[in-house]
Amino acid sequence: MEKVNLFLLCGISSFLVYLLSDYLEYKGGEIYLKSGKILGYLSVVLLLLSIIGLIIFSPKWQISPPFKIISALFSFLSLLLTVKSLFLEVSFFNKGKKTLVTGGSYKLCRHPGVLWLFLFLIFLSLATGSIYLFYGAFLFFALNMIIAIFEDEIFLPAKFSKYEDYKKRVPFLLPHLRDLFRYLK
Repeated sequence: MEKVNLFLLCGISSFLVYLLSDYLEYKGGEIYLKSGKILGYLSVVLLLLSIIGLIIFSPKWQISPPFKIISALFSFLSLLLTVKSLFLEVSFFNKGKKTLVTGGSYKLCRHPGVLWLFLFLIFLSLATGSIYLFYGAFLFFALNMIIAIFEDEIFLPAKFSKYEDYKKRVPFLLPHLRDLFRYLK
């Protein structure tokens, strides 16, 4: 159980580190340029370590092989959408560009990475049978929502003058079904 607690703490730390990175970017200046992006990378590494540890050290549900395969496929699709939203559409590598992203998955909702990451963790927990990762997915979702609310209410409106207009046009987290099907096509 100690190992599981360590990996849960690692996952929690991942979101706290990312929130700190967001906050440093919000404050701007020299501190962010030196440490903010490094913290963003660190948060990804911490989350990956947490996921791996929770899978390895978790008791397993008995899940039928066909259901595991289907869950693995949906997990992979969700991972691709997470990477696309967070690293391709809004990238850690954007070199300081200050443009509001409103296309791609950001046409569906303002925080698609929160949704895709949650689905990835749920489907991965089912594909691996990991009970702890399943519960961890809900904890990580709650932490990710705190970050999304901070970004939506404080950080992004301060960073982008057109963000308030974007908020009026695009839902916070859950896309409209017609938009989702159009996007997936």
